[in-house]
Amino acid sequence: MIGHHKDREVCVMQSAETVLGVLRERGRRGLPCDELYRQLFNPQLYLLAYGRLYSNKGAMTPGVTAETVDGMSLGKIDRIIDALRHERYRFSPAKRIYIPKKSGKLRPLGLPPWSDKLVGEVVRLLLEAYYEPTFSDRSHGFRPGRGCHTALREVANTWTGTTWFIEGDVSDCFGSFDHQIMLDTLAERIHDNRFLRLMRNMLTAGYLEDWVWNATLSGVPQGGVVSPVLSNIYLHRLDEFVETVLIPEYTRGRIRKQDTGYARVRAARDRAHRRGDRAQARKLRQQLRGMPSGDPRDPGFRRLHYARYADDTLLGFVGPNLDSSEVAAAGRRRGLPGLSPVVWWGCRRVSLRGRRVPWFGGGAGSAPSGWWWPVGAGQVGAGSWRRRCQQLVNASAHGQLSLMARVRCRAWWDSRAGRCHSR
Repeated sequence: MIGHHKDREVCVMQSAETVLGVLRERGRRGLPCDELYRQLFNPQLYLLAYGRLYSNKGAMTPGVTAETVDGMSLGKIDRIIDALRHERYRFSPAKRIYIPKKSGKLRPLGLPPWSDKLVGEVVRLLLEAYYEPTFSDRSHGFRPGRGCHTALREVANTWTGTTWFIEGDVSDCFGSFDHQIMLDTLAERIHDNRFLRLMRNMLTAGYLEDWVWNATLSGVPQGGVVSPVLSNIYLHRLDEFVETVLIPEYTRGRIRKQDTGYARVRAARDRAHRRGDRAQARKLRQQLRGMPSGDPRDPGFRRLHYARYADDTLLGFVGPNLDSSEVAAAGRRRGLPGLSPVVWWGCRRVSLRGRRVPWFGGGAGSAPSGWWWPVGAGQVGAGSWRRRCQQLVNASAHGQLSLMARVRCRAWWDSRAGRCHSR
């Protein structure tokens, strides 16, 4: 906003909420961003970023320099903005350390200096505000207001009648992003060369391991504040592929044909009602409650569901085993260009009557990675399955399940003993 003060033009910066609101609206309307880099000159965005970062434990962890959040001041923000205004700002290499994984392997983690964390958080705020309205509703990872509990709720409420689950995982997701494809994806909607150059400098800053500089030829650093939103921007290609190609290809029919066995039992119940045999009618009515009204093997009915949490994906298929195998093969054959092939691993059948039900818990999120919930023959039906789904949703939403847990649990129901065992 431009005002006048003593015959001088004074530039008054907009508030951070105003800037992010304008970006959300442009993203919602599909308009390009032509001057995104100049938003990095706004001190209000750095104050907002500081408020989000200063209380984190990593704020006091030094990177390749001794700089931390300690000693933060408005003067430091002014110096960062001045360097960005003259395009002199350069991201420092991240200090690489390794943290143990549950599998016994080591995960690389990058520790950037405090200034890079602050600038990265401002970039994350801008990118998230602009791209968030364009992301798929089936994506639940690293997004505001979404998480494992929303993925659980979607599967519990909308994936009715699913008979096959096809789980997928992008191998070495954060380390396998192709830099040129990432920059090209950003350039499709961000028409600002200065901002794209800054992103290239961020991606190619490299890392220090044992005080030896190493180049980053692909991927984004694990531990970087911008990495989650960049992964969602990159994997949005996968969401579009599934929604525009796989789902229409393997979805057919409006409703199922009526099951012949269900129709026979219902006709027998009606005849018992007409002749006044209440005991027989009651028995047949109980039998109908445990039978599917639609033909589960209807060749003209197919449904394909999809959910993604970060790099963990889940497809739910209603149809025969042959078609589900074709869906899995399509995912392997049509992997994203520049990324390690997307492999839909594992193809397990799910039956709500008398078989174990594999459960997807959102992979790297707040719920365990693989849940098996039991459905016992003749005792536990779809109602108990739905109640268990709701229990997992509530537990995840209230933080009763540990964050970033990658625990794979299996349980099944012993219909004879009536007890739940774990292995």
